[in-house]
Amino acid sequence: MDFSHTQSPARTAAISRTSPAPTPDGTRRHRRWTSILVATALTTAMASTMAAIPAQARVPAAPSPAAAATSLPTTTTDVAAAAAVAVATYVTAVYEDLFSRGVDPEGLTGWANALLNGTPRITVANSITYSDEYRMRLITGSYDRFLGRGPDPQGLQGWLGAMRRGVTIQEMESGFIASPEYYANSGGTDQGWITELYRHVLNRGPSVADLQGWMGALQRGANREQVAMGFLLSTENLATVVNEQYLILLHRGIDPVGRLGWVAAIQRGHRLEEVIGGIIASDEYFQAT
Repeated sequence: MDFSHTQSPARTAAISRTSPAPTPDGTRRHRRWTSILVATALTTAMASTMAAIPAQARVPAAPSPAAAATSLPTTTTDVAAAAAVAVATYVTAVYEDLFSRGVDPEGLTGWANALLNGTPRITVANSITYSDEYRMRLITGSYDRFLGRGPDPQGLQGWLGAMRRGVTIQEMESGFIASPEYYANSGGTDQGWITELYRHVLNRGPSVADLQGWMGALQRGANREQVAMGFLLSTENLATVVNEQYLILLHRGIDPVGRLGWVAAIQRGHRLEEVIGGIIASDEYFQAT
């Protein structure tokens, strides 16, 4: 699957059930001006490099009469400045959307330089979504969603280490759901636990047949963690999860092709961080920043 496009199969872990309000115009203006200031510094360095290149090597071929009549005059420095503004604005938007904070100068300059020097957006996007800072937001969100509290320092570091070793967000959340703490909070019975699982994961109540089916699975030897993974990796849950990422990051619902593709990708083992990386690496997201 090509993770760089959202039309092909493609804010944080405690995924809300509603779409956020659009970014205020004032925030967009602030983002733009911040990016222009950084881009100015970047393009000053580029201009110094260009000055060292012989003039004849920098003069573009003369345009055709038709092109000359329809195009505005541009220079290599103009193009570089426009590109620098675009990538700086993009990186700023990514930090605001994923971290709910402004980008630090070092991060902005580093990621913008990487993009301007040819690093693919998907590589930068995944580096950000796989970062410890972003994963700690995922972990904290899951604690709040399923346990109704924030993580203790030991738990936060423990799950962060597990995610570095390959544990997925669904595997982590299944541990929360299967825990004695969650079971006790659900009434301490299998029926109460399953009912709460439907409410928490699928945002609806179970039918009588649903209850009987899952209680039967537990009686036949399935453990709570296996049942929890069945809910978390269900098409019903993942379709909601991916759609919410679209609403948050692209401010629209997911298209049917993207819905099927991303759900299947997660069920095959792709990580949520990768899905979010694919969305923020898309042309649609980049052009909207």
